[in-house]
Amino acid sequence: YVVTAYHSKNYTAQLNSFSFRCAVSNGDVYDWDAVFSGNIVTASLPESADLTALKPAFSVSDNATVTVNGIVQTSGESAQNFSGSLVYKVTAEDGVVSKSYTVTVIKKRLEYVYLPAYGVAGYSVDTSSGELTAVPGSPFFTGMAAGGMTSSPDGRFAYVANRDAKSITAVTVNMKTGALTSLPA
Repeated sequence: YVVTAYHSKNYTAQLNSFSFRCAVSNGDVYDWDAVFSGNIVTASLPESADLTALKPAFSVSDNATVTVNGIVQTSGESAQNFSGSLVYKVTAEDGVVSKSYTVTVIKKRLEYVYLPAYGVAGYSVDTSSGELTAVPGSPFFTGMAAGGMTSSPDGRFAYVANRDAKSITAVTVNMKTGALTSLPA
């Protein structure tokens, strides 16, 4: 018997994920995931982001290639200027099937407000509408009867006055999510 095996090429041209690793104004680095709506990909980055040489990380269908303006792109390595929208073309392994994705980066001002009470309630602020959305994990326990709060000049730390305990709790502020984490006393 003679057995012949053929490799079937992948005919799928799909962009599965797209993200950026980017620093916020205080220097902390975070991964920022893009949002997909069909073949439109939108990423919101902090307003301090330099859009002129971003290296996006992306995943695609098995053995597919990605190009921008005919130049092959490598995830996490190929730098692009995202000052305007870019078209990422994903070509399947078969070399015939392809799909284009328009990637747009929007600079967004990250704003958070905090209300000290029994713990600290945190909210993200939509800077265009003023709408408040609770920060995941809020309220944050910082001690009994938080009475006041102030932040360091760079926004990386906050200090909460605890009325009942007559103490101050220091916390770090996650500049991407707004979450608070108590520092050791």
